[in-house]
Amino acid sequence: MQYISIKSGSSAKISISPKINDILATSQQLAGVTIYVFFVHQYTNKVYKQPYALSANNLVINLTPKDTIEMLGNAEENQRFEIQFAIKNASGEIIAESESSNIVINIIRWEAGQWLHRELTK
Repeated sequence: MQYISIKSGSSAKISISPKINDILATSQQLAGVTIYVFFVHQYTNKVYKQPYALSANNLVINLTPKDTIEMLGNAEENQRFEIQFAIKNASGEIIAESESSNIVINIIRWEAGQWLHRELTK
């Protein structure tokens, strides 16, 4: 399991590096493939918003300060999300993630980040 901590009110860039048989996949191998990335609330097991749909041309998720503030919500403490993956191959078949791909995103309360976001969006 891999843990990533992000301060609420800051931005984050998450890059996905798909592997096939433990070797990084090439753009040709990923042609026509869609990787769905789900942020699942760790304690409620509910999917947060809509999954991100990534392709060979775009394997990056960009979280804005607004996103990280929304992800924290009204939580008194950190809000954790387990990232789950599903892959739709070029033939349209859905493939489940491998067991070793578990990642937990920890959104940490950061009052300064919330203040900065409010000031920048006035």
